[in-house]
Amino acid sequence: QNVVAIKGFRNQEVVVWLSDRIEEIIVSEDVANEVSDLTILVSTNQWQRRIIDDSIGCGAAGSVVKVNEDIYFADQYGNIRSLLRTALDASQGTRSLPISDNIDSFIKRINAAFIPNIVATSFRQYYVVSVPLDGATVPSVTFRYDTTLQAWEGPFTIAAARWAVATMDHASAPEAVKNPNLYFGSTV
Repeated sequence: QNVVAIKGFRNQEVVVWLSDRIEEIIVSEDVANEVSDLTILVSTNQWQRRIIDDSIGCGAAGSVVKVNEDIYFADQYGNIRSLLRTALDASQGTRSLPISDNIDSFIKRINAAFIPNIVATSFRQYYVVSVPLDGATVPSVTFRYDTTLQAWEGPFTIAAARWAVATMDHASAPEAVKNPNLYFGSTV
């Protein structure tokens, strides 16, 4: 299967999302503190490979985002999931509903052929995700998930192809943009 996304997690873990499963590479603490080159890591054999979940994969590299102490992502069907919950479920032999279950009527409308175009970012305690609905080939609406309250907001008619959090620190910048703000770019 194809690797969809790779993301560092915690101090010694690298999570690898494939299209049909999630794996992790756990590096020994001694090596993790000294390795600056992956070729050294591979040659040392100071790591373990473990399957986190063998049936949930990732549908969009751009959806994989760390928010606080968790990583959120769109699975191969467009559902939004929490890595921590997915790992816990797999370790207990259970399967929770995806965190996007409360917006499932919209998730079912995602254009399946364009799931790879889903993009997301984190902003404060929010996971902000843009998805292509119905006949759209690029993201056409945006939702915001409050990871603290575990609640969704949206849809917002923001067709974001890319997200960025930025602070304008030039002396002439207005006060409103001197704090971190969320910006988006579109394909239009």
